[in-house]
Amino acid sequence: MRFFLHILIALLITSCSAHMPESPNFDPPYVEYQITGKVIDSLTKEPVKGIMILHYETYINYQTQEVDMIDKVVNSTQVEDNGTFSISGILNNDNYQYVYLKCEDINKHEDGSYLPKFTLVTLAPEEVTSREVQGYQGKFTSEVTIEISSTY
Repeated sequence: MRFFLHILIALLITSCSAHMPESPNFDPPYVEYQITGKVIDSLTKEPVKGIMILHYETYINYQTQEVDMIDKVVNSTQVEDNGTFSISGILNNDNYQYVYLKCEDINKHEDGSYLPKFTLVTLAPEEVTSREVQGYQGKFTSEVTIEISSTY
């Protein structure tokens, strides 16, 4: 009788552990990104300095299939005197193909006054890797020219 009791306990333990879910081994996908570009006046096509580039967090609205922006700044950089900029970092959500950038005039008195402008940038894979590093999807880049309008 004791023998059967031991077998019954062993079977119960085995069947319970076989149905227990494994703890997930999940790292969210992430990519390195780099966006280079130039900010120019929409009328004169001349470079504009005194502009701050703000990177806002984005997500895909799966109901509308559109890219939306969250009012949360992820990264920022200032445009050089020749109008060029470079912004880079890590995107760690499922939406690593799109980035919203906002150009904001921070130097209105010296170079004229410009309206804020949001630009949706599409990133392209420059280097895609296998999952050697768990979750790492590679490096995504884009080069853009952003035209902004003067308030005059």
